[in-house]
Amino acid sequence: MRNGHVKLRRITGALPNELKEIFNALSTTKRKARAVNGPALALLTGGASQLDAKTLDLVVPVIIESKGDASPAIRQP
Repeated sequence: MRNGHVKLRRITGALPNELKEIFNALSTTKRKARAVNGPALALLTGGASQLDAKTLDLVVPVIIESKGDASPAIRQP
């Protein structure tokens, strides 16, 4: 494992489970977004209205994969 991956694992290892789940669900250049479970989905949908457009580009696919309602985030002014 590369040095950057080791450092990243140390950081994500210290995060609450919901945040680790969200981090692991975000799309990368090699894979599409993945679904998250209830508490992690609630964090995403609850905070989506406060995110900027670039961050929403990452979060909305996770919400959709999780069968959540992304419409409040998409309707942002």
